Amino acid sequence: MELIVVAANSLESRRLKEIMMELAGEAKNSENYKQEALAIWGKTEVPKLFALSHNSQHLHKNVQQILKQAVSLARFEQDPLTEVLNLWSPITAENQALALNLDPMQKLVN
Repeated sequence: MELIVVAANSLESRRLKEIMMELAGEAKNSENYKQEALAIWGKTEVPKLFALSHNSQHLHKNVQQILKQAVSLARFEQDPLTEVLNLWSPITAENQALALNLDPMQKLVN
């Protein structure tokens, strides 16, 4: 099974997901490609933080931020824990893992 992940980061995302679902249906019915594909929504918090992280700057030099987010989104769907760990940095100022929003009430606790 193939997976297409769409990030809900703009107004056009809904239309993009519909197009991807149509293409996946057409591919399934073609003679050359008999594998099933699924289009899903992806959570964007971790990919956005990764794109801003020190690790991202080191691993993906000279790559646009939106492409870094796309790579991180795909990796997050494959293995969420590993992608969250990519946010960690021993330098506190660069540690994007501390910026994760784990709970709506999190800001009320120091």
